[in-house]
Amino acid sequence: MNTKNLISRKVFAAALPVVLLALLLAAVGSPMLRSASHPEIQFTLETTTASSASTSSPRTLLSSPLITTGLTGVLTSVGSGAVAVNPVTNLVYVANPSGHTVSVIDASTNTVIDTVRGGTQPDGIAVNPITNMVYIADFGPTVAGFGIGKSVIAMDGSTDTIIANITVGWAPEGIGVDPNTNMVYVANNAQNTVSVIDGLTNTVANTITVDWYPNSIAVNPNTNLIYAVSGWDDAVSVISGTAIAAPNIGVGNLPAGVAINPNTNRIYVTNARQPQGNSVTVIDGTVNLATTINGVLNPIAVGPSPTGVGVDPNTNMIYVANNDGTISMINALTNVNLGNFQLGGGSAHSVAVNSDTDTVYVSTNNGNVYALHSIVGDVNGDCKVSVVDLATVALAYGSKPGSPNWNPNADVTGDGIVNIIDLATVAINYGQVCM
Repeated sequence: MNTKNLISRKVFAAALPVVLLALLLAAVGSPMLRSASHPEIQFTLETTTASSASTSSPRTLLSSPLITTGLTGVLTSVGSGAVAVNPVTNLVYVANPSGHTVSVIDASTNTVIDTVRGGTQPDGIAVNPITNMVYIADFGPTVAGFGIGKSVIAMDGSTDTIIANITVGWAPEGIGVDPNTNMVYVANNAQNTVSVIDGLTNTVANTITVDWYPNSIAVNPNTNLIYAVSGWDDAVSVISGTAIAAPNIGVGNLPAGVAINPNTNRIYVTNARQPQGNSVTVIDGTVNLATTINGVLNPIAVGPSPTGVGVDPNTNMIYVANNDGTISMINALTNVNLGNFQLGGGSAHSVAVNSDTDTVYVSTNNGNVYALHSIVGDVNGDCKVSVVDLATVALAYGSKPGSPNWNPNADVTGDGIVNIIDLATVAINYGQVCM
């Protein structure tokens, strides 16, 4: 069993008596607790460069009555491409297309510790945490709008040494790794194929034809299914190991990014263009179909022209990078967007999540990477989840908008009703504090 899940269950068990106390308070009504203040989202922004580390005072950037999550952020000046994280080493890798390099960030200090030559135009990037290998898709220079690169660079994460240049299809872009099988999957954007690389030999084991212009890939290591997004055909191809496994899945217009929660077997695809744009399509991995209402796609509305997406399987939160420089936070339990949060500048591009630390890394087109840490259940906005938060939810228990005891801050899941799920969410996160 996942250690973090075990800890969460123990915390929930320990907090259960407090939940019952909170319910009792809701029944009798406590004037003191009824005066609990409304929360607001707080970002703590720290600016860090490769040569220095300076901090600024915490400041409130955005307020939302439906959000019960505190966020802290660290700004690191590096590149503007894809971002990946190795949870074992706590290192973050960022592709810098215009600089032809990959930046290596020590997440414990949020400083750049190395810069590695990453081909002519590094684009996608992925990490195998078991072998500590980093794979970089070299999209290459463009001719008539098409990339002409044909290689994936394999880098040893322990030494930052390039150990192989692997020839794949034209314009490799998205890349994903299955750590269980040590296979690497590469979306060749200009060739409409996916290259399958054997990580043991760093050679191409197979090439699979998919829909037009594949741009992003995600791997579910629990099912050994790979999802390749094709931007031209508004579809997702499903691959099982080395072959197509199911019919293509229709999604929204101009899909751009994909991420998976292996615990729930849900796949999340960003749709960048209208109609059905500015949204995220949810795919049920058990049947490989997009979720619908009465047969109609039911995507989740997010910010404008979303691209990157990341999942924290421990908190079941989805993070979406939007073109206007905001990050959307989706509660995957209810498929509700809890809000779009403004970063410090630039268009948000790529997202990676370290589920061991519940830290979200977001790259922007102006060469910055943000590290965001969130806590769910901080109802009163004091950067900790405590008995006050439980009691505040209990006081609004059973309420909906318009009810006399309605408190939008107590609606932790954002589904328009304060119920046992809200109480349980706070209880599971009991004792959490902002980093």
